[in-house]
Amino acid sequence: MKLINDSDPEKLALTRQFTDNSMFFLMILLLIISLPLTAKNAENYQSLEEIRQAAKKFLEEKQPSADIASTEITVGHIDPRTRLQLCDNGLVAFLPSGSRLKGKTTVGVRCNGKQSWKLFLSAKIERYQHVWVTTRNLRPSDILTKSDLTRQRVLTTNMRKIPVEDIALIMNTSPKRSMRSGSVIFQDSVCMVCKGQKVSVSANSQFITINVDGMALNDAALGETAQVRNSKSKRIFGAIVTGKNQLSVNLAGTN
Repeated sequence: MKLINDSDPEKLALTRQFTDNSMFFLMILLLIISLPLTAKNAENYQSLEEIRQAAKKFLEEKQPSADIASTEITVGHIDPRTRLQLCDNGLVAFLPSGSRLKGKTTVGVRCNGKQSWKLFLSAKIERYQHVWVTTRNLRPSDILTKSDLTRQRVLTTNMRKIPVEDIALIMNTSPKRSMRSGSVIFQDSVCMVCKGQKVSVSANSQFITINVDGMALNDAALGETAQVRNSKSKRIFGAIVTGKNQLSVNLAGTN
């Protein structure tokens, strides 16, 4: 019988092959065993996407019904490594103290089940609105016509002023100050009668009509009252705006 010592190349090769095969089968066995365990653990964790959808639905329901079609809501992603116990009592979304329902905000989602937990998510609520914007550069001396305006959908979330939606309210008005092309028209951007401008006032009575020139002392829209200083007598009186730099007053009502 031939003896093989530890330094025998044939023995070393057989030993190495046995070890490699053993490690391979061991890895396969561990993988097979771990598969059902991994699936079982996944079933015990709350779906992160369900949490996001609960937060988004909550924010959508909080929006005024008239704004739903013009509002875009984005909920931030959750770290995929997050592990939360599967909620057995339904997810409840809420608005944390100090959060708001516009712009960048924070929304919370909690589980009130046997193993309660709470998670906060970042969110962004953007409101869009169709408004009128200028198609060219405008000066205070210009009178607005339809060709000066175009309708656009713009982001209004952080606007502090109220944009004009009804074009009839700004026809034949003038900008209070110079405006660049593409500027949004706000309710206080224009005036039918503008402070400091020369105006013509029709003073009417049952028997006579007198036209008086003066200067407007305040801004006014169509149908509003503007205070006017008579150019000759310097007398101040109120008159109703009837058109661009045109006003009317009943003689019986003058002071």
